[in-house]
Amino acid sequence: MMENGQVTIFAEYSKFEDVASFNEAIHQWLDQYHDYFTKGEKLALTFLTRYSVKVVGVSNVKIATILKVIHEEYNGNGISRSTFKRMISKAKKIGMITTYTMKRNNGGQSSNLYVFQPYSDDGGSPSRKSQSGQAQSYVPERRLHTNEPPYQQKMNHLIKTKEYKTNKFINKRKESLDHSYTSDDVPSTFRKLVKNFFDCADTIESYWRMVRICAYKNSYETDQNLMIDNAIKAFKQTVRAMKKKNIRRPIAYFYGVLHKKFEDVYMFELNELIEQQ
Repeated sequence: MMENGQVTIFAEYSKFEDVASFNEAIHQWLDQYHDYFTKGEKLALTFLTRYSVKVVGVSNVKIATILKVIHEEYNGNGISRSTFKRMISKAKKIGMITTYTMKRNNGGQSSNLYVFQPYSDDGGSPSRKSQSGQAQSYVPERRLHTNEPPYQQKMNHLIKTKEYKTNKFINKRKESLDHSYTSDDVPSTFRKLVKNFFDCADTIESYWRMVRICAYKNSYETDQNLMIDNAIKAFKQTVRAMKKKNIRRPIAYFYGVLHKKFEDVYMFELNELIEQQ
């Protein structure tokens, strides 16, 4: 993890001689993958390139800064943090961008360093190319199924039945494990709350897994305190709803409440940035 600072100190990471060559590379990437990015992701990519000119093809801009600018230029119709994160993930997959994690002087995680790569006809493509060089969508080969003899079918049925009974037994034993068997990855405060309603290690871990997924999609996966605080609030709201009405899938309800809370945090941060101007 490298230490953050003025973007000029990262000049050695630049892969381009000038802005013209950088712009040409971006045009080539988008021409090849014009259907790969969504409209919102293209918008995020466009604004990121604007912050990659001082050091050509390199930027350490904060996500919140880009989202704020988009929000202002489009009269409140901006994009979410998750859209920006998806764009980065896709760009990394095709080899368009390389990212480096940076830290603050106090040791905490800071914004990432984004390094654009020159366009290349080979490698990093999420699709296959024909001999003419045009990208083609990947189509999996169809598998041919042969008719098995009756004896083999019977044996397969017996094997599957045995596996089902074995898995059912294993799952039953897993469900019998109480909260004291919960993984250390689950914060104790969250575990203590959930155990009062679901005294099952597997269930408690499933709820925390939803917290990690939701936090990642909203770009808050590094803020442990925020994750725990929102998780506790969302779980209490879920329990309250369970007491008042029939919820078929409490964990899905929990995820929906949690996602809304992370969105509220994002909007609060965005409004603070706007008021500072």
